Amino acid sequence: YLNSTGMSLEEINILLSHESGLEGLLGRKCAFRDFLEDSDDTEIAKVQHIFRYSILKYLGSFIAILGGVDVIVFVGEEINKAMNFISRLCDELEFPGLNKSSIVEQKSGFVSLTQRKSPVNIFCVECNKWKIISEHVLNILTEGDRNENG
Repeated sequence: YLNSTGMSLEEINILLSHESGLEGLLGRKCAFRDFLEDSDDTEIAKVQHIFRYSILKYLGSFIAILGGVDVIVFVGEEINKAMNFISRLCDELEFPGLNKSSIVEQKSGFVSLTQRKSPVNIFCVECNKWKIISEHVLNILTEGDRNENG
């Protein structure tokens, strides 16, 4: 559509890559983790609010469609850096029956943010996608070697 209105491919690329999304809202280059960590920057705080709102909108829709949930899981490579962001998000998730608490249980790569008897549990799990991908590739290669040799 944009091309048919006279925009060149370069202009479309600039619009979508630099003038839209989180970078467009902030007005400068940024990384995704800039929005997860606490910041004194009021512009980042505004974008964090918009980001949390979007997440809540989708979570609320999914919870309504499913008729409720038992568990909500947040997964990330550096989940500890996002804990305050997730905690603030969960403060606004009391409607499905969430009994949020400060960190209730923390193990290596796993955090529970809800009280034991909460009807809805919140878990945060650290996950290294590159490690998982490399393990899958190694398994595929190993399976290929086994199939060829025997």
